[in-house]
Amino acid sequence: KNQVVDFAWSEDGVLLLDLASDTAVDRWLYTVEPGDSDLREIWHSHRESRIYTAFASAWHPDGKRIVFLSDMGDRYGLYAIDTMASDATPKLLTGPDYDVLGAPSVVAAANAIFFAANGTSPYERHAYRVSANGGEPQRITKMPGQHDAYPSPDGRHLAILHSDDRTPAELYVMKMYDGAPRRVTTSPLPEFEEREWGRARYVSFPSRVDDYTLHARILEPTNLEPGRKYPVIFGPMYSNTFRNRWSGIYGLVQQLLVQKGYIVVQV
Repeated sequence: KNQVVDFAWSEDGVLLLDLASDTAVDRWLYTVEPGDSDLREIWHSHRESRIYTAFASAWHPDGKRIVFLSDMGDRYGLYAIDTMASDATPKLLTGPDYDVLGAPSVVAAANAIFFAANGTSPYERHAYRVSANGGEPQRITKMPGQHDAYPSPDGRHLAILHSDDRTPAELYVMKMYDGAPRRVTTSPLPEFEEREWGRARYVSFPSRVDDYTLHARILEPTNLEPGRKYPVIFGPMYSNTFRNRWSGIYGLVQQLLVQKGYIVVQV
């Protein structure tokens, strides 16, 4: 049994279908010509160890290639593939040393592709831009934390939902390349700013059993006393919790523990 992961129409009326098996082991890209009902296979990926369907796809601005998110390498990256060639090979558009997080935003007016990635560190999420013609991706956002960015139709402005460990999501707008982000909203009540929130710090250390580098998020009281022993709680060992972002009720529970004198560690 297969499921549709994504779909999109080209300007010429060609339908792009992105399908994956329920097990996520298989994934296909198909096109359907206008007035036709036959699927034309563009690309197929098979990986027995795959368990997630973090997939997305879109038409390239030239209308002949497909831009898609894939885990063909060690990291999730954006690839482009030519739909016209019979033996086309996907070409990596993003860096091999970081993960692309989420679907690409293709802006034809700017001849560019926008995406989110953790290129600076595993706990940051920033907005990037890469030319549709290729080249080195450029990081756009600079504030620490998580950025969910939405480019304007002309590609000249960016709307951003930004949050960090101690700040819930707020809306910002900015020009693409000059000027700092301008804050638009202030969501919490005034009492929120009066609270003394614990601050998270991030550390890296070598694994004792293999060659991997491990990362930890440490949330601790703001008034640590030298020489005092504190109880430590190890939080869930999932990479998607190791992020500099506002995590809602879950984060508030951690803050409550810190205010009660605990240190919370996530690896």
